[in-house]
Amino acid sequence: MQNEQKKNKLSPARRVTAAGLMAALSVILLYFAYLLNAVAPKFSMLLVLSLLPVILAYERSYGTAALSFAASALLSGLLFPITDVWLLYIAFFGWYGIVREFIVTRLNRVLAWAVLAAVFNAAFFALYFFASQLFVNIALPRVLLIPAAEAAFVLFEILFGVCRKYYAEHIRKRIFRQG
Repeated sequence: MQNEQKKNKLSPARRVTAAGLMAALSVILLYFAYLLNAVAPKFSMLLVLSLLPVILAYERSYGTAALSFAASALLSGLLFPITDVWLLYIAFFGWYGIVREFIVTRLNRVLAWAVLAAVFNAAFFALYFFASQLFVNIALPRVLLIPAAEAAFVLFEILFGVCRKYYAEHIRKRIFRQG
């Protein structure tokens, strides 16, 4: 936590530049995910997409991260057909990293996991019921829905935490060099 307090504040020019780069990279990755046919690579690409806003949110630029997400969602919705990848990005993967970074930096670990589990489950069940009512009949029995959601949450949080830690320890200093 002490290491996180010593972060340098980004200048407005660097924030805008980083937001534009994150939005452009998000649109490109969304397009690649749109082109993929297999489910596992799509979700891998969505995990990477959910990590991009963390670069700005880690620097305490939550508003800039949210604007970058909104711009990438709007641009990708305009540039290529709205598909399952775009809906998953809008419904969960695009904003979760920003909310997660905000919660993790303000609450202790146990409380943060509880709040994140509530946020994840709310988004998961909303997406599940929205998809099952409007689009397709999802084959997952409702009895297995809660264990599947909790397993997905734990797996996603572990992967997200490992990637965030790697970013903070290795990648961040290369992106935001001083000078």
